[in-house]
Amino acid sequence: MKRSLSKALFVVALACTASLVHAQSPSQTPSVDFGRTTVQLSSSFVNSIQGLGAVITDLHNNVLQNNSFTVRATGGALDLATSAGEIQHTGGLLVNAAGTIIRIQNFTLDTSNATNIVITADYIVNDHFAARIALFNVQPPPTLTLPLQLQSGVLQVNGLVLTLAPAAASTLNTIFGGPVVQAGTNIGTANAYVVFSPSN
Repeated sequence: MKRSLSKALFVVALACTASLVHAQSPSQTPSVDFGRTTVQLSSSFVNSIQGLGAVITDLHNNVLQNNSFTVRATGGALDLATSAGEIQHTGGLLVNAAGTIIRIQNFTLDTSNATNIVITADYIVNDHFAARIALFNVQPPPTLTLPLQLQSGVLQVNGLVLTLAPAAASTLNTIFGGPVVQAGTNIGTANAYVVFSPSN
């Protein structure tokens, strides 16, 4: 009887241990807790836009320092095995184009299609919502490999190459009244720093 009871307790303990190990294993698709993405705009792109009489600032009308700006990561999730997912941000840019005020905000890094990674954003023109469109096409650095590896729950990816997406080029050309920019134009680079929730 004692041997049967001991065996039963041993089996229960093993089951509980296995269950605990499974519960504590890290998620393959963790949720974004917080972070930031810093965009370094190319001087040639900024100069070409400013040459049209436009002024680019952050959303608080602060002049960009060294042609760069940072948006804060606020949510999303990422599949570490495939890199598919979304990283949502708050913040953005303000463009004053000869009296037309364009707010480009709420950036989302969308990696759901590995062959067409994009950053989308809300376009608000003269205080009226226009659309959410693809802003930049994104090319990951060649050193980035799968599965993605977190370091203490953090993913740091530097050197994302940004080019102007067709929808963004079309929108800007409409606003400026002519073919002033082209899709595929190099915009600059981005560095992403993402902290994932420890609970999943």
